[in-house]
Amino acid sequence: MGATDELGLDIYSLPVVGANYPDFWDINGGWLLQTNTVPMNFAATLEATPEPSAVVLSIFGGLGVLATRRLLKAQQIESGAVGQGKRDDYTVVHRH
Repeated sequence: MGATDELGLDIYSLPVVGANYPDFWDINGGWLLQTNTVPMNFAATLEATPEPSAVVLSIFGGLGVLATRRLLKAQQIESGAVGQGKRDDYTVVHRH
């Protein structure tokens, strides 16, 4: 935090979700149960990001493998190397 930053709670008078209790716990040399004469509640926001499942990760991995194979095949065709017979046997076609 910087020297000009401020920190605090958002105060609301009616709860949006949950219950409304007029008391709160305060620590000042010890815990004391305090009561407000004016209804006052604070707000909090919780956010969660779900983890991707193993199925989703497998699908993206499979798509990556397919895209890589397609790219390599396109590079072989552009370079003029065309597979003939066995996997390691290539014939180079010269273009004029």
